[in-house]
Amino acid sequence: GEPAGTVLVSAEAGSEEASTWVVVTARVCEGRVAGLDARVFGCPHTRAACDRAVQLLTGAPIAELGRLEPRSLGADLGIPPEKAGRLLIIQDALRNCLADWDNGELKPAP
Repeated sequence: GEPAGTVLVSAEAGSEEASTWVVVTARVCEGRVAGLDARVFGCPHTRAACDRAVQLLTGAPIAELGRLEPRSLGADLGIPPEKAGRLLIIQDALRNCLADWDNGELKPAP
């Protein structure tokens, strides 16, 4: 089972029609990404970039989901610049995930 207080948030970006579709599910515990699962419908470059994002973000503070820079991700993996649009879809999915978490965590300040 999950540790107490673990929140699951899921979001997606892109579409099958756009030939790139990314679904991200994060397990968030105490404000950190306890686990990250990314399902990708797309080219091998997109899948590699998603795998790299999962490596970088697992264990990170949840806010990092909104800070991942897709171009640096692509540069690390030698992804051609013309595929940058696909990397932006990964970024969108991560940001949507963070937004979902933020919306779920709206609590009045003490």
